[in-house]
Amino acid sequence: MTQGRIAALSAALALLAQPAAAQLIGGGGLPGVGLPSPGADLPSVDVPRTPAAPRVRTPRTPADRVVRETVPQVTGAVDDTLEGLGAQTRRLRLDALVRDHPESIELDDAGAPVVRGRVLALAPSAQALAAARQAGFEAVEQADLTAIGVGFLVLR
Repeated sequence: MTQGRIAALSAALALLAQPAAAQLIGGGGLPGVGLPSPGADLPSVDVPRTPAAPRVRTPRTPADRVVRETVPQVTGAVDDTLEGLGAQTRRLRLDALVRDHPESIELDDAGAPVVRGRVLALAPSAQALAAARQAGFEAVEQADLTAIGVGFLVLR
């Protein structure tokens, strides 16, 4: 027989096999050996408690104080450095974005990238829309954010 047939035969026999009664509690078990049924009254056994281990204080050394004072300083310095690098990296990426697409992207007063010459108005009132038109803006796109029930206009 090939190994594949042996494996298939073994799997089929395993599926057809009945569990041995000796393995089941209350299922007949071994002749002459009785196991208590679940929930039967069992005798109580007093188990001595293990005493708690005493707390041992290790002696403080001068190095402990240095570590306690130095670790927060070092981690704070690392955090500050990483934060500064993150801000610097963001600034460099934004500068590259504006440099690569000057016709469509610019930075606003806060340094955030915006689409050049466009204003997004969320759920503008009729009065706000009239004021924008009077200031020379025109609506170039209008849609609804149906998921949140808000309309918007893109003004140019």
